[in-house]
Amino acid sequence: MLTYALVVTINSNDNDPSIKDGIRTLAEIVHSYNIPVTWVMNPKGVRSVADSLTNWHQDYGDDVVLMLSNFGNIDLRNPEQVVNLREKIPDHIVKQRDQLQNVLNWVDSKVIGASRKNHILVSTLVELGFDGLWGYGLGEEDYGSPFSLFYPSIEHHNFGGLPASEIVAIPFSSTGTTDFCDLLLGNTIHEPLDLYRSNLEWNSWLGFVQQADASKFSRLSAQCIDLLDSYLCGLVESDVQIHTLSGMVSDYRSKFSQTMETYLANDSQFLYYNHQCHLAFDIDRIEPVQMHNYVSPPMSSVDGSEFNLPLTENLRAHRSRDQVTFQFEIESAKKMPYGFAIWGDHIGLELHQSNAESVIWIGNRLLLVRTDLNTGKNDIEIVLTI
Repeated sequence: MLTYALVVTINSNDNDPSIKDGIRTLAEIVHSYNIPVTWVMNPKGVRSVADSLTNWHQDYGDDVVLMLSNFGNIDLRNPEQVVNLREKIPDHIVKQRDQLQNVLNWVDSKVIGASRKNHILVSTLVELGFDGLWGYGLGEEDYGSPFSLFYPSIEHHNFGGLPASEIVAIPFSSTGTTDFCDLLLGNTIHEPLDLYRSNLEWNSWLGFVQQADASKFSRLSAQCIDLLDSYLCGLVESDVQIHTLSGMVSDYRSKFSQTMETYLANDSQFLYYNHQCHLAFDIDRIEPVQMHNYVSPPMSSVDGSEFNLPLTENLRAHRSRDQVTFQFEIESAKKMPYGFAIWGDHIGLELHQSNAESVIWIGNRLLLVRTDLNTGKNDIEIVLTI
């Protein structure tokens, strides 16, 4: 099942009356479908909408998530700066949380938002009792992180690997930097959600975070508002589980103790990640075009990028009356997690035997072959049978 959360960001400067009207209009439309909203803001933005937020929390289950102010540029290679950050960041977080709760004393969200992130922030949030960190994809330091929810490594905040922290990392938006309002303006609001829904068959769990900017919403036309109404109507009538961010994190934590295998295929590309790696494939190409290695990354790579990906050699496909056999060789300079995409429709065939770690059917689009490469020559064989 697809798990959905609507996040609305309110800037501390959003005191324009038209923006407040836009916030109320958005809330009215969304709440008419009994959809809870997660409002993300810093303490300065709370007071002017505090009464409304309290009413929406009581009536519709809305939640408020604190958006941390940035803690500045930190050079993690500088021991003095690292020690200084470790000492100061707990008070930095607690002070802002207290400021928020002084205005909204009912707020007890275990999720927090941040644009700048590192492993020190992650470990501090665990110590302070938080469960989730929203905002992945906002900063360039997040490059290499999975595209959906995951447990970040305690050593690298942008790795979905082990040893894992107890924090669930949440993307800023499942549509990247394309805002909800931009999708309404472009009349493409249905497309991202439809893409995720089309990938449900091969995922045991899939989260979709939709982010809207309150100030942008206040400038939308009546036609866009009508389109939003139609979109939300279709959303609640579909097989989608709707949560606040806190509810989404709680659901993920209750089901998985480490980063879950997640798959996403569109017309031109296929993405995959688990606790070992993140792979991206272009259509009809067997090797990944991009890989983030969470197990044994290159020493010079802060995001796990593998710069020289191993290539397959001597690919052979044999067909008999009731079997299809794929064989290929691959030379690797080191031990590492890896994967291959065998494109095509293999529906009706079953896995008979293979020396790969796993072979996953991605509908009628491809087979994902996951394996752990050894140093030197690796021979891979997959035998399918009718």
